[in-house]
Amino acid sequence: MSEIQTAERVTDASSTKLGDEILEDGYPANLEIPIRYIKGMDYDMTEARRRWIESLKWRESYKVDNMLEEPQLHFDAIKKYYPHYVSKTSKEGHLVYYEIPGKTDLKSLRKNGVDIDQLIRHYIYITEFIWKELDKNEEAKLLTIMDLKGVSISQFAGEVREYMVRAAKLIGAHYPERSFKIFVLNAPWWFNMVWKVLSPLIHANT
Repeated sequence: MSEIQTAERVTDASSTKLGDEILEDGYPANLEIPIRYIKGMDYDMTEARRRWIESLKWRESYKVDNMLEEPQLHFDAIKKYYPHYVSKTSKEGHLVYYEIPGKTDLKSLRKNGVDIDQLIRHYIYITEFIWKELDKNEEAKLLTIMDLKGVSISQFAGEVREYMVRAAKLIGAHYPERSFKIFVLNAPWWFNMVWKVLSPLIHANT
């Protein structure tokens, strides 16, 4: 059974096993919570459970568990006009993810039928691929490198800003304890303004 499936309601109290009692949130009392959520919530089990249940519902709503099996119709166009890739591991053993926003071509993406919703879904797809195929360790983390060379302040308005805000919220909410470090290369003078917008959306333990 998929981990995201809602627990079957048990109506016959006599058949309910110890720990299988369904709580008010609709999930079993003994619901297994990933260690990342427990650590990410500073071992607050109530908050860890709440956050994990939110993620279970989100994964079900977006059909995340089956995403790697779905055809990715815009994969080639997104890779071409929105350069990003996973490289080898760092000296600490973390996978390294590179992103080059300055070479993103939004006009060409739109011409190929790619909108912000599809970019977000692709981002989820890449994230799932990393943790389900490249590094299956539940406590593994990612080292991210963003090269902002050639990025203008006008690019961080409109759709680009919307994408970055939504991606930051998504990672903060559903992938806690997955980020090792984020390095920003060639940051322009105005990047601090952008970071002030994004940083509140990312939990400190992400």
